[in-house]
Amino acid sequence: MIHEGKTPSGVVGKLGARVRQSVLENPFAWLLLALLLFVEYSNYKKGVIIDRVCELTGPHDAAWSHPKNDREELDNICVSRRLAD
Repeated sequence: MIHEGKTPSGVVGKLGARVRQSVLENPFAWLLLALLLFVEYSNYKKGVIIDRVCELTGPHDAAWSHPKNDREELDNICVSRRLAD
């Protein structure tokens, strides 16, 4: 619903001006926000890759308390990821 004197472009323009002003007043906070978003996206992509590796390497039914080779270590990783979901 559009009120008198308030067009969507006017609201967006005011919001854009507020964001610009906020960036100018506190650029460090915006830098930290951008860094947080980048790190979260990277974690998501790594999780997708690990899930794919677990899917391609077959069933992982057992976890090992002291893995002796790479296969047992992979089993531990995949079982712990499956339990976390």
